[in-house]
Amino acid sequence: MKNKKGILIACALVFLVFVPQINALLINSAHSPPLSFCIEQNTALSCQDQTWSKTLGKLLSSEEGFSVQQLNDGKYIVIGNADHENGDTWLVKMDTEGNIEWETHLGGKGRYVEETNDGGFIIATRGTRLLKTDADGNEVWSREYPGYMCGDRLVQQTEDQGYILIASKDNNQQALLIKTDGNGNELWNRTYGGKKHDMGGSVQQTTDGGYIFTGLTSSYGIEESGKNKIWLVKTDSEGIEEWNTTLGAEGYVSRGFSVQQCSDGGYAVGGISAQGGCLIKTDRQGKTEWKTSFDEYECTTIYSVQQTADGGYILTGNSGGDYFIGMDLYLIKVDQYGAVQWVNIFGKPNYCEYGNCVRHTSDGGYIVTGLKQRFKVYTGIAPLFLDMWVIKTDEHGNSDKVNYLRHHCFL
Repeated sequence: MKNKKGILIACALVFLVFVPQINALLINSAHSPPLSFCIEQNTALSCQDQTWSKTLGKLLSSEEGFSVQQLNDGKYIVIGNADHENGDTWLVKMDTEGNIEWETHLGGKGRYVEETNDGGFIIATRGTRLLKTDADGNEVWSREYPGYMCGDRLVQQTEDQGYILIASKDNNQQALLIKTDGNGNELWNRTYGGKKHDMGGSVQQTTDGGYIFTGLTSSYGIEESGKNKIWLVKTDSEGIEEWNTTLGAEGYVSRGFSVQQCSDGGYAVGGISAQGGCLIKTDRQGKTEWKTSFDEYECTTIYSVQQTADGGYILTGNSGGDYFIGMDLYLIKVDQYGAVQWVNIFGKPNYCEYGNCVRHTSDGGYIVTGLKQRFKVYTGIAPLFLDMWVIKTDEHGNSDKVNYLRHHCFL
């Protein structure tokens, strides 16, 4: 008798949690794209700018957004992961209101995308693979290289219409730059680092035709064995190292995830140091000019940074914790000297949300992608029911009908 009661109670709980979600999805299915559907469709106007929040995914699977960019036509391209028989790389084209125009699944696990000069896209996937598509997401070519990629800007089209990509090799013992022609054929590769643990994470071509990349190093500037520092390396156009430097405090998880050359010729590096999430500004030679830490806001990691039109910087990342006790998505704006202007924290208490990539948009707002947990379910191994999350905000990082845990404004 007790067993029967237990079974009835368990069935009731499943019914209460899942049936409303399934019903809602079935109602909207007639308006959904063939490969996926939108779980949440909140659209609003704020300060005459379009703001919205979209969670994309299937009911019994997990998805995540890794990279987003506004396109020349004003629309958006997003890449992430989604389990699918045609491949785990999920490429999604969205209109200005966040509605899906088209989507496709490609091989590998997508990590970064950007628009190319011909209107198509270049995609970096986990495991050092490049995919080139046309403007409709159809694969043109695919190339694989040795190494492993993980970071914000993993590949960039270069001035000669080829590509530069950053990776790590030899079990993450060295950073690796690979230069290709426009068809992905390797022209050269260079390795960087010492005798310990060194990794590359983000690369950009610089105004002098060379390259700047960030990552982590255990080989340089480390006093305690087992710890790392944020690493910044500058090369010439052939990948020959010009200088390298370490930034911030050493720690077990210190690492640079994102780098951008600034309007003054220096560099902005976002990542994590011993104090938590941080942004470090350097001069042209990599000498630190200022550093801002975000530990007082409980932001532990900065995954993406971009300089904004006003000379400041927009950042995204997450708070501490883990998949099981919860993480929150952070969107942070600082001025040109690193002073915090505002901090927006999105998410539900004890749920898992975080931001992987942020970009400035033509209307002065921002576009962010990452993940959002749909249901709170503990498996003891990994979280379930994660969706790709894409948020369009106004210039102050506001997006109506998104859950805010906290908002700090210092303007």
